[in-house]
Amino acid sequence: MFSLTSIVERNKGISWRIIEDRAVLVDESDNRILQLDEVGTEIWKCIQSRVKIQDIVNHICQIFEVDEKRATKDTIKFLKQLGQREFIKVVQ
Repeated sequence: MFSLTSIVERNKGISWRIIEDRAVLVDESDNRILQLDEVGTEIWKCIQSRVKIQDIVNHICQIFEVDEKRATKDTIKFLKQLGQREFIKVVQ
């Protein structure tokens, strides 16, 4: 369940690197690769350790000057996609 109070963390089996200002994620277990856009890269960088989704949304609002409602909707949607691909998980 992804909500503003949820806490997420990266899957430890994911390697990543910034290439031309975009994060490229690699799942070492099956060599899946995912290249993120500018916003996705910023969200990924926020997940350095366990982080509350509300904190990610607040950061995105500041960096991209977007309203909180839109940032919340888009961030949760993106995190769900990362979760479905097992790049991140909800820990609380």
